[in-house]
Amino acid sequence: MGLILLIGLPLAGVFWLLERSSDDGALFACRGTVIYKGQPVTSGYLLTGRRNANAQELGAIGVIDKNGHFELTTNGEVGAKLGQHQVAVMVFLAAPIPQPLVPRHYTDLKTSGLTIEVTADTEKNSFDLVLKDDSSTNSDGSANKSTEPGNN
Repeated sequence: MGLILLIGLPLAGVFWLLERSSDDGALFACRGTVIYKGQPVTSGYLLTGRRNANAQELGAIGVIDKNGHFELTTNGEVGAKLGQHQVAVMVFLAAPIPQPLVPRHYTDLKTSGLTIEVTADTEKNSFDLVLKDDSSTNSDGSANKSTEPGNN
């Protein structure tokens, strides 16, 4: 009986950890559209990073197609992890020194002001990211944001 208890408890702990890590790593489909100056952004990509994530956690990435649509993937798999994500939109003019085609603050997770909330209900994981000109920054220099859930 003692041997079973000694083997059973550590084994139960291993299964608990495996179950917990698979829940934390679950990905949920997310899609959306990026709009700037009333028109879809026709190229580029976006990056996301979960708030309060550990330093080793990979964020999601989405390639923006010619219609402004994107679908997020994480480490090559469709979807993003649950939680609030900061978003950066990367759209650059190909040049010796790349120039952003959207206001510069949108190209950095920390300054974009854009966030999305990834939920287990994938019907709610459709986002319209509406970018505004630099003139729409707040008096403290932070960016105004517009992330509106939408049905794409």
